[in-house]
Amino acid sequence: LALRGIGMICVFGAAILTGRDLELRLKRRWIVLSEIAGGLTLLEKDMLCHRSSLAEALQTVAKRCRSEAGQLFAAAGIRISVTGTGPFSAIWRQSVKESGLGRLLTEMEYAELLALATVLCSADPVQQRVLFQRYGEQFQDMSRVAQEQYREKGALYRKLAAAAGVFLVLLLICAGRTDMSVNLIFKIAAVGILVSVLGQILKQSGREEHAFLTGIAGLVLVLFWLLPYISQLFDTVKSLFAL
Repeated sequence: LALRGIGMICVFGAAILTGRDLELRLKRRWIVLSEIAGGLTLLEKDMLCHRSSLAEALQTVAKRCRSEAGQLFAAAGIRISVTGTGPFSAIWRQSVKESGLGRLLTEMEYAELLALATVLCSADPVQQRVLFQRYGEQFQDMSRVAQEQYREKGALYRKLAAAAGVFLVLLLICAGRTDMSVNLIFKIAAVGILVSVLGQILKQSGREEHAFLTGIAGLVLVLFWLLPYISQLFDTVKSLFAL
């Protein structure tokens, strides 16, 4: 009984931590996009007004960032200082790929991040200023969208994680108190694995809404299977209190 209780606590805690991780992922995405937008403003000021070199400007911006965006700017600045030669577009793309931001940003946001190489390596100051302003506005818009999604979905993820934790605890109780078949447990596990894989694929392709709907569909399906057992569990509890 004690081991089962510990197991239930672990399952519930894992569900809560999963929801918290999803919420923090949304927050990280918002912060990264916000710092990239702010970094473009600082780069424009340092490069066009203060006449700083690209490597120096990137290092200055990196010191003011506290997310993966700062690591990206710092890595690109170091590469330029070390190599000194070669097209900057290749250096920037390599730095972006090694930053791991492709796992955090949507496909469109990641493509815009890669396209920043055209801004940073432009030789025409007038054109560079125009590009700085255009891409700065784009990343500010993306940052606002990410902020709205964090505020809307962050609390929702926490609530769904708590509901999923309670659901899994009920599942464990039902498995111990009713005549639930092993086949049903395997079916529920298969649905969980399938939903998890589909969710990761959809998130990587930037379809977070579809991933969320897939998780809801899997939860509804499993609840439909468990309704008779939950009802049986409640009947058992009622009979125990009646005694």
